[in-house]
Amino acid sequence: MDNQRFQTISEALYQYGASDLNKDILKHISIDELICVSTSTENQRAAFRAAWALEHILLSSVDLLHRYQKQITTLYITTKNWSVLRSISKLLMELHNASKKGLDLPDEDNEEKLLEKTFELLADTNCPIAVRCNAYDILLAFVVKHPWLAHELRIQIQFDLEKKNTPALSSRGLRILKKLKD
Repeated sequence: MDNQRFQTISEALYQYGASDLNKDILKHISIDELICVSTSTENQRAAFRAAWALEHILLSSVDLLHRYQKQITTLYITTKNWSVLRSISKLLMELHNASKKGLDLPDEDNEEKLLEKTFELLADTNCPIAVRCNAYDILLAFVVKHPWLAHELRIQIQFDLEKKNTPALSSRGLRILKKLKD
């Protein structure tokens, strides 16, 4: 994407409010462009706004969400921007919820990278609570395929509840611990 188009998209994203973020925005900005802007390391504010727009648009269309699953997974694995990760981790969580089979990853390498990234996030003491809670759900999605994850996830949640017991963390953590017992 050229710099002028990047700037045009960034400025448009700064003007949009949450109620504006629906499929109509796709008449002016493509999903691929939003994904591209979300990867920006030089303009983190634009990256956040693009990821936020992606979240709103893709959550309103399960078909679009599934169509861009590979790109969303890649963005999750590669980004270090906490604000982008908040939206992208929520999309991954919703991909699992929308699919009875769980995440349909194209290969084991991507699955391994996704799990590795999720554990890295949970190990990072700077990880925001919303990203941490979404990471719990992402790991929970893989427990059926990898039963050993249940033990690791249980330990991580219990550790977090001892150290950072916020209302959001407590609510999500306790809900997932209950699911792990069932």
